[in-house]
Amino acid sequence: MTKFLVDECVDQKPIRAIPARAKGFEIVFPRDRSFSGASDISVAKLAEREARVLVTSDSDFYQLHLKPGDVSQGVLWLHPKRSSKRAIGDLLEKFCRYRLESFADRPYDFSGQIIEATVDGVRTSSEFGTEFSPWPGDSSPAPSP
Repeated sequence: MTKFLVDECVDQKPIRAIPARAKGFEIVFPRDRSFSGASDISVAKLAEREARVLVTSDSDFYQLHLKPGDVSQGVLWLHPKRSSKRAIGDLLEKFCRYRLESFADRPYDFSGQIIEATVDGVRTSSEFGTEFSPWPGDSSPAPSP
């Protein structure tokens, strides 16, 4: 079972719409563990302590200088152009479809990675470096970091 910890900055409605148990996910939201208002460092430490993938859309995590492996189960940074239920839902759906097609044997294994899902594609950082993959069917060049 893949376990996720959703940061309070993420619009939770599209994530709550996911049939988590049916997909083999366990998702914890801020109210579930009373970490609403907690510092970004505390949230990252909670994800690490509970062996969860940290899901965020907060650019502050980038400013913390998180490195791949700091959250051992990984970080999924949803970075839509605008923060709205629809934008996050669309991006999340696109990302899940991409992972299922590209990593069929382990679509939700983000161990040791920081994965940024943007409107242009997916940037994956690991101990081996950073790669950018445009969404399938999109031939636009990689955006600058």
